[in-house]
Amino acid sequence: MLSFIESEPAMVIGVLDAVIMLLISFGVPISGDQKVQIDGVLAAVGALVAAYATRQLVTPTSKVQALVNKALVTPTPLVPKPEVVK
Repeated sequence: MLSFIESEPAMVIGVLDAVIMLLISFGVPISGDQKVQIDGVLAAVGALVAAYATRQLVTPTSKVQALVNKALVTPTPLVPKPEVVK
């Protein structure tokens, strides 16, 4: 479930918003201001979840550059060619 929330934060926010609208249509006493505030909180939480999920899927360029530098500086040992015995 958490992986779905991380991969689809906009869909989760939309579903929660639809549930709030459904509750309002059935008479739950939520004012327009409260709905706007709830939407704002959902949007902020969704943005944080999206940022966290995206961060887990990328490699920082500093780490890539360090690996490239290490690969360029580290000499590889030369393996001698096998001699053919006649």
